[in-house]
Amino acid sequence: MILSTHSVVGAAAAAVITTDPVVGVAVGVASHFLLDMIPHWDYTLVSKRTPESHGVVHKTMVFDRSFLGDCVKLGVDFGLGILAVLAFVVLTPSFASVLVAGLVGGVLPDVLQFGYFLAPRPLGWLQSFHEWIHSEYEIPQPLVGAFSQFLIAVLAVMVWAGVMTFIDIL
Repeated sequence: MILSTHSVVGAAAAAVITTDPVVGVAVGVASHFLLDMIPHWDYTLVSKRTPESHGVVHKTMVFDRSFLGDCVKLGVDFGLGILAVLAFVVLTPSFASVLVAGLVGGVLPDVLQFGYFLAPRPLGWLQSFHEWIHSEYEIPQPLVGAFSQFLIAVLAVMVWAGVMTFIDIL
């Protein structure tokens, strides 16, 4: 999944489940891995390399012009997620801390995955888990894949809005 989807779903899930920001981060992390289990589309990071040496695949990141392009792509993606969650914060300021915590938790596994490319030793176990839980099937069409993730984010917002409405009725 892309970062904006992870951001929105992590924030919405956290706000539905808890009012504690620490638990909100954990809920966001859990939502990340649950989403990654669903077949989906991901954009390509050009600076990510997987060379093979003596039958062993090594994952690495190349810090060149392609890395800068990837940073822009990731920044726009994450920025859209932040803007969406900020809209929720404006609508329900009392949930601000848990919404932001869910957003952070929702993207944290991918941030740590980037950290893995810089320091593979301490984060190898997390990278292995992330790859293991990630769906093997990828939606090949970018428009279909992006639209399906948009629908997942909308569904998460609808559930969150429904729960907020239900709480207001009580």
